[in-house]
Amino acid sequence: MRQQAALGSPAGSLPTRTRPWRAAATLASVVSLAVLVAACGSSGGSGSGAAGGAKATASSAASQALLGNVKKAAGAPVSVGFITDGRSSAVDDSVELPAAKAAASYVNDYLGGVAGRPLELVVCQTSNTPAGAADCGNQMVSQKVAAVLLNVSGQGNAVAPPIIAAGIPYVAYQPSSAAELMGKTAFSLTGTSVAIAGGAAKYSQQKGYKSIAVVVIDVPTLRASIDALFKPPFAKAGIAFSASYAAPGSPDLTPLFTSAEQKKPDVYWIIGNPATAVSSLKAMETLGITKPTFVLQQEIDPSVVKAVPDGLAGKLLITTNNVATSDPDYQLFNAILDKYAPASPRNGLAIGGYAVVLGFARGLAGLTGEVTPATIVTGLKSTTNALLPVSGGIPFTCGKSPVTFLPALCSDGSLVTALTKEGNPTSYVKLDPSDLYQQ
Repeated sequence: MRQQAALGSPAGSLPTRTRPWRAAATLASVVSLAVLVAACGSSGGSGSGAAGGAKATASSAASQALLGNVKKAAGAPVSVGFITDGRSSAVDDSVELPAAKAAASYVNDYLGGVAGRPLELVVCQTSNTPAGAADCGNQMVSQKVAAVLLNVSGQGNAVAPPIIAAGIPYVAYQPSSAAELMGKTAFSLTGTSVAIAGGAAKYSQQKGYKSIAVVVIDVPTLRASIDALFKPPFAKAGIAFSASYAAPGSPDLTPLFTSAEQKKPDVYWIIGNPATAVSSLKAMETLGITKPTFVLQQEIDPSVVKAVPDGLAGKLLITTNNVATSDPDYQLFNAILDKYAPASPRNGLAIGGYAVVLGFARGLAGLTGEVTPATIVTGLKSTTNALLPVSGGIPFTCGKSPVTFLPALCSDGSLVTALTKEGNPTSYVKLDPSDLYQQ
């Protein structure tokens, strides 16, 4: 599990005066919040901020129908790196790998591989250290892989530079560093924190909310994120924005919510860890506040359910994963793991490891001929409206970022779902916040 300490990871500083979308300042904020969002996807939920879904094991016939017709890859394998932080004293990302390998097997058996050739994963584990990450990056260069895939890492600024400097495409599912978001050959399949912040603003706009109160764990880099990343899309949506900051570990936030209520917000957003969520939800119960409230994935925790039994009921989660058992792409995820990794856990990390491999293959569905780093970069930049795996239909297009100051982004779409009291998702609605990021 990724540690909450990531909230305080340094992400650069903001100038005292700046235009709302000044790229350098906003990048620092995106990186800071992306670390938080990435931590959310690693806390036992389902991906880049999705509530956990049920395992949907299908019958053999149904699974085969989901997998489709066999289309075997042939010829010399295409070596593609897969980097993971693996297991260390601080994190345990080990569930990424079996899911990634399952996706690669499916690509080779049913999608014809990459340009007709088998996809072969070259695995390296960073052990969540800068030295280990740099070593993995250098290994990928020395082994001359055609591309490198990664779900999420706390060491992006160390692992990505040697890969990108060598002109090798670097494809991440949940990047959380400047190197991963700005590199010339870097691609982000999800919209990371941009999709989450913009999705909340778009949903609020659609609902006709006129004001939002955000309650944030008081970490300096998150203050920068709130100012530079959150306020602009809400302002573009015509929604008044106010933020209150809760000291880490504060047991009673009733005074903070009492003050926030004086501004009569239409909707709230709690941004922090499970302890922040518990204190916030208890304060809202004490004050009788029943307004719509956004939460983050890592706040959907058994400790929160236990401390505030009905606190999560109806709360809103912005996510990039649809884990409803009725969703065809989530059914495909389960069918693939049933076939190739039946004993593997199916949490958020597993979805991320799986999604970056399958997303890479979907993005290169039209690639033919020679497979090299250069042709892969060209192929990915030609991708238009490919399906982001386990997203409920979110498309990704890598030729032009939907957000000009983050060239690696291939999408900015997200979903919103209301939660049950146990923190499980209900139905999903797609959100497109791209107009809120246009300059």
